[in-house]
Amino acid sequence: VIDEQNKEKPAHLVAAKDGIIEEILVLSGNPRASVGDTVQKGQVLISGIVSLKEIDKETGELIDTGLLQEIEAKGIVRARVWYEAVADAPIVETGKKRTGAKEEQWSLQVGEKFIILTGPRSSPPYTNFEEVRESRTINWRNLNMPVEVIQTIFYEVEPFRRNWGQDGAANNAKRLALKILDAKIPENAIVLERKFEVINQIGNAVKVRVFIETMEDIGENQRF
Repeated sequence: VIDEQNKEKPAHLVAAKDGIIEEILVLSGNPRASVGDTVQKGQVLISGIVSLKEIDKETGELIDTGLLQEIEAKGIVRARVWYEAVADAPIVETGKKRTGAKEEQWSLQVGEKFIILTGPRSSPPYTNFEEVRESRTINWRNLNMPVEVIQTIFYEVEPFRRNWGQDGAANNAKRLALKILDAKIPENAIVLERKFEVINQIGNAVKVRVFIETMEDIGENQRF
């Protein structure tokens, strides 16, 4: 039997991710996990279904009424959590980079007609270049068709080649892996340990695996 009273925001506190519980503080609800337990994402840590108790008028003691009460489970559940990411980086890096030179062009597209207002008139100003284009559509005076205003920036680029060496490539791969993990780890998590492992070197690339162990509150509410 479920008590219909006090059903304002019934919810369990569940694990937001896998981990090993290091500390649990129950503020309200029925604990379903203990320190040392390995829990999985979605597992109930503190249940929002509890026994309804009342004070015995004769003894003054709390007794179980046999009814169940739905409440909002609250608490703090800190656990050790592990993250892993793999990334690779080239030993010899080649590509193109901007020289700093650029030319800007403004133009209009009216139906099939293309009108250059300012900037390069015929061809791009550089042999090697990157083109960045932005446009927006406006209604121009009494024209019965939309007018597209286009901004085009031509950036001059030049080829480059850089030899990072195996150690340099490993460090670059490590930074890439850490960047992946930084997006996953909550800001309030405490980092306990970082480990780096070079998996292999295949051809021009070095592959690295990064492990991070944290301590964090993994509890989240799950309405029911």
